[in-house]
Amino acid sequence: MKILAVDTATESCSVAIIDSGSSLGPSSFPCSGASSFQHSGVGTLAEVTNAKKGTQSSFPRSGASSFQRSGAGTLAEVTNAEKETQSSFQRSGVGTLAEVTNAEKETQSSFPRSGASSFQRSGVGTLAEVTNARKETHSKHLMGMIQTALGLAGLTISEVDGFAVAKGPGSFTGLRIGISTVKGLAAASGKPVVGVSNLDALAFQFPFSSGLICSLLDAHKKEVYCACYRFEEGVLKKETTDQVLPPDKAVADIREPCLFVGNAALLYQEIIMEKLGERAIFAPAFHNIIRASMVAHLSLERFEKNDTEDAALLVPHYIRKSDAELNFGKMKSKLVSGI
Repeated sequence: MKILAVDTATESCSVAIIDSGSSLGPSSFPCSGASSFQHSGVGTLAEVTNAKKGTQSSFPRSGASSFQRSGAGTLAEVTNAEKETQSSFQRSGVGTLAEVTNAEKETQSSFPRSGASSFQRSGVGTLAEVTNARKETHSKHLMGMIQTALGLAGLTISEVDGFAVAKGPGSFTGLRIGISTVKGLAAASGKPVVGVSNLDALAFQFPFSSGLICSLLDAHKKEVYCACYRFEEGVLKKETTDQVLPPDKAVADIREPCLFVGNAALLYQEIIMEKLGERAIFAPAFHNIIRASMVAHLSLERFEKNDTEDAALLVPHYIRKSDAELNFGKMKSKLVSGI
């Protein structure tokens, strides 16, 4: 089954295509090779990867651990690191601005940072993934990114069996762009749709973690969207519902070592460390971008169970009301009280 997934819930925009019948093998580097990004002055600002019928790359900085086992390596890579700044993956707002990955006919994951869980199931692989982290409106790039992903995967839209979309929480405008695009594609093709939580997608990157995982997304207004998870026998289990809270309250009940991931984990790192001290563990910053491949793989089980959405009724999961709704409520209250 071939699934096209879209995420537009934050400042980044991501499109991926997975195939449950792919010959891609499981990832050999589930720990995501974080140490290769720890050195000052090393970071990728743009990357294009094509893993189709190439030879091994000689660029170890793109993931040193990917060269430590036979058969696992980057087949081809073009990297532009012009105007790089120090610790590009360790500071908020600095990281990979664009990445294109084509894993068609690849046998093992050569880019562990793309999310080890995307190769977690035998016979399921990511055929193509396109991610753009530039701070521009997603409507400017999304359809072009979908066409790029389809081209890299060697597919047409009619060959896609289903669509997955990140349904929130996140940016109200971004969510509307992604969901309306997927609803249009589903309506035109007659294919099913599954909506996936963005917080789930962030946590799903760490299938070999034995401890607590907390996904945090910036909700603005000095609040965060948050949820806690734990993997049990390789299955992601949600321990709290999606919530919107001030960052100190979001972590107030955590009493054990916890891995934090998401753009708000960086934004409110000092507050989290003040509350938890050594119990706070932070994922490498390149994991804080939500990847469509995670959305796609999370949707797969629901597709297999035929547990899909009514595309016409699919709406963003905002958690809280928009500013317009809040302002309307205030105006309505004033009008009612003045009668």
